[in-house]
Amino acid sequence: MLCACLYTRVKAGGAAPSQRMDRADVLDELHFISHLLSNEFVYAPEGLEANVDKTVRALEMDGVVLVEGDVLGLSPKERAAGRNNYDFFCFLIWPFIETYWLAAVSLFALTPTTPTPSNDEPVAWFAEKQFQTSAQLLAKTLFAQGDVSYLEAVNQGASLPSSRKHTAALVGLD
Repeated sequence: MLCACLYTRVKAGGAAPSQRMDRADVLDELHFISHLLSNEFVYAPEGLEANVDKTVRALEMDGVVLVEGDVLGLSPKERAAGRNNYDFFCFLIWPFIETYWLAAVSLFALTPTTPTPSNDEPVAWFAEKQFQTSAQLLAKTLFAQGDVSYLEAVNQGASLPSSRKHTAALVGLD
């Protein structure tokens, strides 16, 4: 997850110093991602900061990240190696992140396109099965267009519906 957070800067490109993140920003991003993916992973009981500290130390010892004070970035060794280890760690988490992104995007389909039929029934209702079918079609379309990279994120089984329910709960739509 830490590598995925750093990716927001690495992907932007530029000189190595511009691709680094303050530890506080990394913690904010990790808090969001770990909360979002809380149904997918089991976390150590020590808490986020202790987990981050262990992860940073391990990645630093392996030469993947460079720590300079409170700033994290890719190490020169990892850059010289073509970001192999860094990319590997990102690839482990991307299917989960894309699944939740798809779940959030599919919620836009719930936005009414016409006014509600009456004041007596101010809430628009959707058939869940029809909505899931529609969301699945959207996911497959985005995959075919290359907007989604991992077929696992388009999984017809439990992944997309369960992540959509979790995402809806996080934003108060449950």
